[in-house]
Amino acid sequence: KATVSVLNWSTVQRDVPFLHTRDMRSGSLDHRGVSHRYGLESQPSSDPNDHPRQDAPAKKKGPLSTTLAALVLVLGGVVILKANTGHSGPKANLARKPPNSAVTAVPTRSVPETSTPQSPAPPTGAPATPAPATPAPKAPPTHDKPGEGQVDFVLDTRPRHTRPAEFRKPPLDRALEGTYITLWLQQVHAWFKSDGDKARAFVQDAKAAGFAAVMTDVPWSWTEREAENDLRFDTFGKDWVKHVCEAGLKLHLVLRANERPPWLEKRDDLVEATDPDAVKTPPCGPTDGSLSMGSDEVVGYVARFFEKSVKFYVETYGDCIESFNPTMNNELEARFITTFDCMRDFSAATLKKYGAWQQSQGFDEVLKPLDRQTDCKVHPEAEDTRFWEFRNVLLGQVHARFCAVVAASGKRCLLHIGEFFASSDRLNGNALHLYLDNPNITDFTMDSNMALTGAASSPSVVGMMTDAARRKGKIIHYEAATERILPCNDEGEFTKGSTSYLEAAKLLYREGIARGLESGVETLGFTNLCKPLAVKEFLGGVPLVDMKTAQGADAAPDAVLYVPSRLFGAHGIFHTELCQNAKRSCWHDSFAQLPKFGVAKFFEGCTQDAIQYSLLEVWDSLRLRHARVQIVMDARQLSDAPVAAAGELVAFLTEPEWGFHGGEVERALFEEAARKHGNAYVARAAPRDEPPAVVTKFEVP
Repeated sequence: KATVSVLNWSTVQRDVPFLHTRDMRSGSLDHRGVSHRYGLESQPSSDPNDHPRQDAPAKKKGPLSTTLAALVLVLGGVVILKANTGHSGPKANLARKPPNSAVTAVPTRSVPETSTPQSPAPPTGAPATPAPATPAPKAPPTHDKPGEGQVDFVLDTRPRHTRPAEFRKPPLDRALEGTYITLWLQQVHAWFKSDGDKARAFVQDAKAAGFAAVMTDVPWSWTEREAENDLRFDTFGKDWVKHVCEAGLKLHLVLRANERPPWLEKRDDLVEATDPDAVKTPPCGPTDGSLSMGSDEVVGYVARFFEKSVKFYVETYGDCIESFNPTMNNELEARFITTFDCMRDFSAATLKKYGAWQQSQGFDEVLKPLDRQTDCKVHPEAEDTRFWEFRNVLLGQVHARFCAVVAASGKRCLLHIGEFFASSDRLNGNALHLYLDNPNITDFTMDSNMALTGAASSPSVVGMMTDAARRKGKIIHYEAATERILPCNDEGEFTKGSTSYLEAAKLLYREGIARGLESGVETLGFTNLCKPLAVKEFLGGVPLVDMKTAQGADAAPDAVLYVPSRLFGAHGIFHTELCQNAKRSCWHDSFAQLPKFGVAKFFEGCTQDAIQYSLLEVWDSLRLRHARVQIVMDARQLSDAPVAAAGELVAFLTEPEWGFHGGEVERALFEEAARKHGNAYVARAAPRDEPPAVVTKFEVP
């Protein structure tokens, strides 16, 4: 068994290492950064993924697993950001309220968090469960149009699990575009020992459960192994996909190039690198051989592999193919690889390209990038924000090339979008706004386990991500990963002990799926679920084929939440347990029973990203008054007509305000839109305080 460390806090205060790295073959967190290095007390791990198999191709890292880190480096104490209030230290309020501004609070009564989940109404109109014994306070007044019953913005203060019953909900009257379940090539080997009959039985169970498609992967390192152009699509059991088409189901194929094939093993000049000047404890560690997106030679190899693979599968399986998902990421997502909480894009090729990009933008000085993730500070300096902007541009360019290959075949191009709007964006990047503008990228999978830092956060994450991605002509998927909550062993069976927290797991998934459907998710997927027929446990008793969703991008928003995506690129880790941020309670008490991973294993309760927590409080409060919230990530979109017609316009900001790349430009655009709108607010994150955000009426400067 692998081991999981029990944290000795005196060790943390003296010399806390970055814990987070990922095993490239299993997708599990590698805890050696702490337990092996510092000799912490250990106890057996119950996570079957902590001891990976070495005889099969890599499976997808649970798409709902996180790349956010573990523990922050503490050198002589935590650095506290100082707000412009004349105060400093742990109680400094980062979201200072302007003079003479008032925030109306909802009077609250104590609503106890019960240890047994009080299940909300299932997402498709199945009978609702009884409400909690103690009634919640009334929801704030509603106002759907400018000038109609306007009230001050109210930040709701009730226990979070009581809010969904009061959310304004749109009708769920539209059939889903599709449903799918994943079966990764590694699982074909691990669960079925490459037995075709067992794979066929899994597909039949998936069909009986109501799934319309299966998603699987085609790994570059197991397909074009010996030399370029020597492709073998029938080795290592990859031809099992024929059973999917024979059953009348569709295929979503993930073309995976996160591992280099053997014929490139000696080309270390093509792999990623970390910042040689970064101060990390433990150091950033090996790069795992992942290839750099900054290398034109690498991207050329990968694009040619994708092109040949698309051609083969379209010619072989034709209409059975639903989409292709090209990726170079270890979690199959359209972002950068991160391990040990380090940036992985400091290769010579990337740095050269970064210099050329700066020159093309007309900057007077070409700056060297920095990786300062560990210091608990906000970094609005150009050395930080400019590099983050470039990294997103690079993501957009690379995936535009890959999806052009898919589009040429007439098939849809799907990208997995890892959880965003959190301080982890600094490491991962967030190019969603560029992907949405690309006509060749048709599908987006919102990839969230609702546990970004390793413990359950809030089901509202799913709705928030969907509200940001909704765009005409795009298909939005939500993919629920089950491997952390209902893990399966190498025999393809649920592990013992999972029933002890089954009710909490069902509540988390039902609520998350409900938020996605209310926001207009069009396809539901489930990943790493070894028993397809068990999907009914997550749907409140509603058959998968009967699931309905709300209207998509055609529905006009009732409120607009402007969240500048670039502001997250200026943040280091803002964890609720670190950097003296305020500790936040679990969304529901029962969520503390759910299995934890990563940094969350070292803390009680539910650790969360502090900045994301503040944002979710604002989103929840808007949903109490509005059935449809549209999230805008760039102020240039605030000139759209639907924004002007929305009942409220709210900007979410952090200190220092507008301290991100292009911040002054976006500030001017927001202020112009707010003046025209007439009912605008500013919500300022307060990660160290209560309430977690301070909301004020926008005043014309």
